[in-house]
Amino acid sequence: MNNDRIKQGTTQSFGKSLISGALAGFLLTVLPIEVMAFDLDAAGKAITDPVVKFINDYWPAGVMAVGSGGAIAAQGDLRTRAIGFGVGAGLAGLVMVGVKIGLGIK
Repeated sequence: MNNDRIKQGTTQSFGKSLISGALAGFLLTVLPIEVMAFDLDAAGKAITDPVVKFINDYWPAGVMAVGSGGAIAAQGDLRTRAIGFGVGAGLAGLVMVGVKIGLGIK
């Protein structure tokens, strides 16, 4: 009895997936090109401009936050925690410089 239910549920979900996939494929191939046409440059700018602004405005705060996390995660005396802060902040700074270079931010 249970095996029949499991098989029936699997068949039904497979059938739903197959129908929805066929419908999506049909709509993507039938829609006219004019409906799907949009400006890729404008879309790229709309996506990346807020990210670039956020990185330029807040990357020092991110470096400090990661450095503080490194200090909290470090176990031991004050010297060890200071080293943890320095390592965390240094690595966060390197990551942010890499992100800025990768996105072409000056």
